[in-house]
Parts: sequence; structure tokens; C-alpha cells
Amino acid sequence: MCNAVGPGVIVLGGALAAACAPLFEPVGRALTAHLMPLARDHVDLRPAALGQAGGALGGIALVLRESPLLSRSPARSRAGEEDP
Repeated sequence: MCNAVGPGVIVLGGALAAACAPLFEPVGRALTAHLMPLARDHVDLRPAALGQAGGALGGIALVLRESPLLSRSPARSRAGEEDP
């Protein structure tokens, strides 16, 4: 899958992230063994930082980004900046 899609980051989450150290070393070795040589140095293996809610938060972010109703809404300005 990594050779076909070419992700820059692979995130292991949920129960897999809880097994962090014992799992990451074999997964890293498998990636090194099976990735095409050009992709090996461009894939970062990381544990999930958002815990059990990570999948749900990612799904919400995708819906908000892709929603035709919300995609044309102006971005909120930061404090001290004026809207154009």
C-alpha cells in the first residue's frame, strides 16, 4: 500500500499505539525491507498523538474541509487582524 499511495507519514494508533516500543521496531524493519528504495527515507512512522479520538477527529476534519456549505465560508481572522 505504501508503495502505491506514497504516504509521508504512517500513524499507528489505538491499541497499536499502546504497544508502541515492541511494535514499532518490527513495523519499521518491514517498511525498510518492502518499500521501494526512493521512498524509504521519505516515510515517517509515528505513534498516534490523539488517542482513541483520533479517528473521529480526523473524520470530522475531513467533513468540514470537504463540505460544500463550509468550503466557501471565510476563515476566521486572528486576534488583532482585520477581515478583508
